[in-house]
Amino acid sequence: MDNQLLQYLPEVFREDTAMEPFLRAFEKLLLGRADDVSSVLGSNPRAIEQTVNDLARHFTPGNNADDGAPDEFLPWLSHWLALSLRSDITQVAATDNAIRRKFIARMAQLYRYRGTKQSMAELLAIFTSRDVIIRDQIDGKPHYFEVLLNLETIKTGDSQEAFDRAKELAHSVIRLEKPAHTRYLLIPAVTTMRIGQKQAPPPAPSNVTLPTSYSVQVGVNTRLGATPRS
Repeated sequence: MDNQLLQYLPEVFREDTAMEPFLRAFEKLLLGRADDVSSVLGSNPRAIEQTVNDLARHFTPGNNADDGAPDEFLPWLSHWLALSLRSDITQVAATDNAIRRKFIARMAQLYRYRGTKQSMAELLAIFTSRDVIIRDQIDGKPHYFEVLLNLETIKTGDSQEAFDRAKELAHSVIRLEKPAHTRYLLIPAVTTMRIGQKQAPPPAPSNVTLPTSYSVQVGVNTRLGATPRS
């Protein structure tokens, strides 16, 4: 392979046979010459010219690391918006880095609404991936609001960690966005108990007999609401 840097030297140096091998190291470092020479960075480390040509990609979140900033660059990029990403949001890299990118992409537009109900609702939806309802007009409770976070799909015991983390992220976003003089209550919106709902049993195998349809009747087949016996 011809040395690309040799052409930029005066002719007196190009005629020197020792100059071409001398420039190979500079060509590999600056331009990315491919060879079988290994170093602590590997056989063909990323060249300075390649990094500079790819610099524009570092300033957009994109959809992934192929068309946007590298994953490790996202926290620094968020600082340009005067906001810091949580350091623990990369527990699941593929999922949470997508959340980071969505957050950074929207912050320029949301910045004008910081401290408002609109901004808080959208940030909660981005970080928790859950439906959110904010109630801020509650009689007799000035400077108070309630946040209903739909955690129905992760309420079961085997998802306790996901349940707790969603609440923790929600608290973090609310404290960042809420006006300093306000107070709030975060309410996980989950179904806990239903009374009087009739539910048909699932189809039974031919060799299994299941109970009949389940029905709860207050005071009839439950102790709840039953009249005490004398």
